[in-house]
Amino acid sequence: MKIDRVSTLTQKEFKHNYLEPGLPVIITEAIKDWPATKNWSPDFFKTKYGDCDIQIQVLEREIASNTEIWLKELQHEKMTIRKYLDQIDKYGKEIGGRRYAAQWPLALINKSLKDDIGKLDIYPENWEKLREGLRKSRLFGFTPLLWIGPAGCVTGLHYDIFENFFFQFYGKKNWTIFPASQNESLYLPSYLRQPHHSPVDCENPDLHRFPKFKNTTPITFTTNPGEMLYLPGHWAHHVRTIEYSISVNMWWVTSFRNFLFITSSYLWSQFRRKKKLPIVT
Repeated sequence: MKIDRVSTLTQKEFKHNYLEPGLPVIITEAIKDWPATKNWSPDFFKTKYGDCDIQIQVLEREIASNTEIWLKELQHEKMTIRKYLDQIDKYGKEIGGRRYAAQWPLALINKSLKDDIGKLDIYPENWEKLREGLRKSRLFGFTPLLWIGPAGCVTGLHYDIFENFFFQFYGKKNWTIFPASQNESLYLPSYLRQPHHSPVDCENPDLHRFPKFKNTTPITFTTNPGEMLYLPGHWAHHVRTIEYSISVNMWWVTSFRNFLFITSSYLWSQFRRKKKLPIVT
């Protein structure tokens, strides 16, 4: 199986060919006119938003592909965007995938950044209105989530329960994805404290511990600058940054049940922040 790569889609084509059957697709020209596609770069963020804070995922060793260990060793550090980008410039490959500005709400950096994220023609009009209203609320997940990092940054194998829109603005990422029908062979949901993460390191699978993995049929591809990926909910994915990368993802909440779930997740994250979870300083 290969993922389709098309230049554009109408609402009807997207709904019938991908949304309803639950199939991923890359759209190469959907975001070509967005300000983020034209302007975003490391220098852009350093110049315009360098003094804004961002949270960094911190690891002492490069083990992010092994989600089981990653969940145990992951720490966080808050710093300015300028400080983080300066560290990447200074240390380069020495940092590798151990310091990753991952999944940070744009609204927590600066409200004006949301204006760089344009409109998607594949959205039905009523969903577009709902999306605009929700992202103004600053709820985690409804607002676009920013990812910045050097080559080597990894997001380990997991699935999201929501439909996922991913936008690549700068650099490239390699993806390995699996149809939702294969989740049992990925040991999903798992015994980990975050059960939507798989214990399988798909870059170096331990077939003695996880023999079902050999039955899977992964799909691999690269997202390039200016491309958009639609990934259906419950499709497991592993992502490796292969060039200095800036990207955004946003979940599409398509049911009231999903709305309640993501809202409760947001409230829990706010509670944890108020309890001042340990961060690296």
